[in-house]
Amino acid sequence: MTTTVHQWIHTRSGPPPVRSVERSHGYLTLSLVITLFASLLEVEDVRTKFHYGLDKVGFPPPVPVDSRVRLVATIRSVASIGEGAVRISLDAVVEIDGGGQAGVWPSRVYRFYR
Repeated sequence: MTTTVHQWIHTRSGPPPVRSVERSHGYLTLSLVITLFASLLEVEDVRTKFHYGLDKVGFPPPVPVDSRVRLVATIRSVASIGEGAVRISLDAVVEIDGGGQAGVWPSRVYRFYR
């Protein structure tokens, strides 16, 4: 077991899930955002770029196992934070294909340095 949380969703033991469909954990869905984000935005002419953190994150309903998801993101702000450095804040939603709801909605912050 990789967590110290002893709920059925982590251990696969104990009481069965409330719903009949298995669901992925919200942090697993959140971990997909970095890979999905790389396909949305390409930043050139920088020597260093990194994910700086999260302003906020929400976990609406869990994502059903084997669901297709996609990332939709909007740039909220771009700010100079020093010589050759930029902070980009964006709002994102991981949409569940055919689900009509978000699987997770992170507000992420990235920094880029020239």
